[in-house]
Amino acid sequence: MKRRLLALALAAALCADVATAEPAATPAAESNAVDQRVRQAQARAAAGDASGARKLYDEALALDPRSAAAMMGRAELLDAAGKHLAAADEYTRAIAIDPMNVRAWVGRAVARLGDESYTRAMEDFDRALAIDPKSTLALDARADFFRSVRRYDLAVADYDAAVGRAPDNLALRYNRAMALVDLGRHDRAIRDLNVILRRSAQDRDALTLKGEAYAGLKDFARAVDYYDAALAIDPKFERALKMRAQARAETTAAAGGAAGPKR
Repeated sequence: MKRRLLALALAAALCADVATAEPAATPAAESNAVDQRVRQAQARAAAGDASGARKLYDEALALDPRSAAAMMGRAELLDAAGKHLAAADEYTRAIAIDPMNVRAWVGRAVARLGDESYTRAMEDFDRALAIDPKSTLALDARADFFRSVRRYDLAVADYDAAVGRAPDNLALRYNRAMALVDLGRHDRAIRDLNVILRRSAQDRDALTLKGEAYAGLKDFARAVDYYDAALAIDPKFERALKMRAQARAETTAAAGGAAGPKR
């Protein structure tokens, strides 16, 4: 399970400096009205009101047809609704207005991944990283793609670069830990998970993933301990239940083998 949705990260980044996406030629009062509608739309989208958010983005674009922020917001809604081609088109419009906007390039890359246009998506990731080689948004999103196609080595490399830029970002550490478990680098994964659990001891996902890391090291008894800890927080957490059952089966099988054949 991924620690956070990319759409939320794009939205949060958009909110942070939405005003910078507005052209300087826009009159001040009108620019403020556009900014206000974009922020309101972001709040509606975060609350799950996609139609309300779309209406506000449309209003912003009626006031300023060159609002890259509103275009990107509308693109995020389209992508979340599975309309990846339409989302990519909206991002293309935003890029035409603001070609140095890393979020727009990353957003279009993700939309193109949804449409299985992998080569074009990688070109967009490359462009985003050419603009800002240290963009954690671009590195994290590209790493997600690499992990989805089982290029765990490339995923870990991008996560390493992202965590190096933002070492206190626990979501990045969690995502890297997942890729490290996939890659069989269980000790490294445990180190990332320890950082997370020192700050959030009741994190059921981190506890479960730590159990998986110990299972990868064939320490099934310790794995069960971490699954138990996760289930103490959420007794119905299906992944922990499934993984605990597997670890217990491995422990039983190992005990049976150690006991030797019955006489």
